[in-house]
Amino acid sequence: TTTSRNYYDDYLCFAKEQTQDEPLCDKLSNVRTVCLSSPTVCEAQANLKQNGKESCDSWCGRSSLVCDQAWNDKNSCGKKKTIPCSKTGKNYSICSCKKS
Repeated sequence: TTTSRNYYDDYLCFAKEQTQDEPLCDKLSNVRTVCLSSPTVCEAQANLKQNGKESCDSWCGRSSLVCDQAWNDKNSCGKKKTIPCSKTGKNYSICSCKKS
């Protein structure tokens, strides 16, 4: 005689908890390219023209972060020269944001 067997695999699903260790760049909007993302620092090419020519200070601040450093970009994550976090008017700049 033949018997039919059913094989069942148990799959457990767990919801991912929000932790303090989420990469900071996940919080930011208008990011062109992420250069560095860790739980403590986000360094990214920011589209500063998107919200009326804002600065890295205001771009980071919209996500409750503070600008640590800023650079003119070379159309990539290459840093051309250091600029003040308060400088406005660039299409794209590299902004380095950290928790306050």
